[in-house]
Amino acid sequence: MSKFGVILLLDHTVAEEMIRYSQALTGKHPAYMALGENAPPHITLLHAECDLTAAQEWWNATKKIGSSLNAERAGLVLDHIPVGDEYVPEGGVSCGVSIVRTSTLNEAHGIALNGAQNVNARPLGAFGENFRPHATLTIFKAFPDGPIPFDRSAIAGGVTGRLALGELGLFGTFPRIIAEL
Repeated sequence: MSKFGVILLLDHTVAEEMIRYSQALTGKHPAYMALGENAPPHITLLHAECDLTAAQEWWNATKKIGSSLNAERAGLVLDHIPVGDEYVPEGGVSCGVSIVRTSTLNEAHGIALNGAQNVNARPLGAFGENFRPHATLTIFKAFPDGPIPFDRSAIAGGVTGRLALGELGLFGTFPRIIAEL
């Protein structure tokens, strides 16, 4: 089975800021991934495992979310990832941007989750009550052993995301966007 995600691709200006910041972070500390062409900045509404036909049916059901949503970035967060994690089997440290969990994002997540369940796709990661909107900047191999560069423009403030369906790649990235509104 393949893995897909219904995501919000971030507007161009914010995406470029986040890519620059991600690359600055990975230039200072060993990491598994950085944002860029094959890892576009995004907010995940839901990841799921299914075949391509089911993913396309899921996508059709999620289009009622609308073409774009607004979100609020709420700062930098680092989280330990244990060895054996489904996204980072090697373990490491996720470095990302916390996104305020608004009623609008909750509703969009619920539509994506219902759509996935209706086509028998298996939800992955944090979903339902555990839904935790965020935008990953990088996955460090270990907690940084020195200062982390800080860029407020990349981690705080409003952002608009376009609804898209992508094929899930390594470390929760989306190297292939299949469709977007």
